[in-house]
Amino acid sequence: METTMENTQMAAGMNMMMPGMNMMPSNMMMPQGMQMPTMGMVARCEMKMEMIEGGCKIDCCCQDEMSKSMMQKMCKMMEGGMCSMMCSKNGVCVCQCNMFMGDCSMEMTEMGMCVCWTSSDAKCCEMIQSCCKSMMDCMAGGCSCCMMINGMPVCCCC
Repeated sequence: METTMENTQMAAGMNMMMPGMNMMPSNMMMPQGMQMPTMGMVARCEMKMEMIEGGCKIDCCCQDEMSKSMMQKMCKMMEGGMCSMMCSKNGVCVCQCNMFMGDCSMEMTEMGMCVCWTSSDAKCCEMIQSCCKSMMDCMAGGCSCCMMINGMPVCCCC
């Protein structure tokens, strides 16, 4: 099986962690411009978001077996961690939603995974659906979207 780079996305030189979440204590931070670039392989997929009763549903579907396998293994390793989504345009974060206000469940599918983010609390459900709407609008406007677990990117769409 031939491995190609066209089905994976390289995230190089950008800090893919959530703002304020750093790996070293703040007194040991490097000066601005002296940070080590982070680099990693992230599965490229087609992402579809929709609002459902009680929250939202996100389907991530890969085009090849290798990307699917990598994404599913990352999700299994990080299972139970905090899920978040980030939309960016030209490398700049436009919208970021942390899925802390509800229950996040993942189900592996034939070519990827399905994430359901729900809450039985009416106000939390409203926040979840607002986040989903914002991300859907960003993607419709040409933004890239990246799903992360504990700040680690697991899949991206362009």
